[in-house]
Amino acid sequence: MTFPNIMEDFLRDPTPEHRDRLRAAIMDAPRYDPLVSIAGLLADGSGTDTSTDEATAARAVIDTIWEHMPALFLSPQAHLHLARAYSTVGAHKDSERERKLAALSLDSIRGDGTGGEDSPYQVLRVEDEYDLLASSRLRSVGQTLRESDESAFDIHTLEDGASLWFELLWRRRS
Repeated sequence: MTFPNIMEDFLRDPTPEHRDRLRAAIMDAPRYDPLVSIAGLLADGSGTDTSTDEATAARAVIDTIWEHMPALFLSPQAHLHLARAYSTVGAHKDSERERKLAALSLDSIRGDGTGGEDSPYQVLRVEDEYDLLASSRLRSVGQTLRESDESAFDIHTLEDGASLWFELLWRRRS
């Protein structure tokens, strides 16, 4: 099954089965990098040169992110950058689609998890952890890596002392 088919199945019916299949396809993508910095990608040649006009910078953002698809699919941050860039160039339908994909990406991180040790959120990239924290208006004051026989987890300590657990899917041993 091809990535577009797997993606369509998930978009039509975002069940855990389709979500898991899509995550596996993303992790199999040639440019997949769980440690990617989207800001770093954009700084390496797109959208940050103030000598260009806004539309040119926005097109550079769009081109750079699309060059890294499908590896960046389900990245809330990537879809939000695309939404802003499409809005800048007047592609409002594309902008709205990307906003919806950003929300769906956050929902896929939350999945069936609660963020607790027994039910961690599952992430494809470290940046996804921070996207979820920001969208929930939570601030991490510390991050610890914990490994088990099955997987690895980032544990964020929040300002109020609570903890949020994130399973690093690329470290799952199954």
